[in-house]
Amino acid sequence: MVEIYTENQNFLLTNKSRKLRDITGVKTMKVANKNARQYVDGLKEFEGSNIFAEHTATLSPYTTSCKKNLYVVYSYGYHFPMYIYDIQAGMWIGNEDSYSMSTSRQQSQCRPSEGIECWLPTNEMKEYIRRGSLMNYMEVKAKNPVVYGT
Repeated sequence: MVEIYTENQNFLLTNKSRKLRDITGVKTMKVANKNARQYVDGLKEFEGSNIFAEHTATLSPYTTSCKKNLYVVYSYGYHFPMYIYDIQAGMWIGNEDSYSMSTSRQQSQCRPSEGIECWLPTNEMKEYIRRGSLMNYMEVKAKNPVVYGT
């Protein structure tokens, strides 16, 4: 883990997940699911009933500074990202898959007010998060083209 200092907060950044963990003692806001959209629209971290949102960050290879790059809204854990906001690209990506009736309701409650620019299946959403940005995601896709048909 790397300790990172930003202007307002101190974070721990784990190499494994690239998730920021606030170590200043500020707690994630607990919200009712019906009120989650206002937190999503404001790109604020929150925790609801089986939903949560958090930022991911990229660590500069030359310093201990980091930059928030993605805002991700999850349902029932990290296995089902519902929405990603790419801060650098300025766009929303939505999960085109359905999981259950309760997840569909959560997707509706958390859907950003801004339009969704791109819809991806769950496995591609996870890949996007792993890559950390649109540019990195597209670079991997360009190097590994999809073969259609046989």
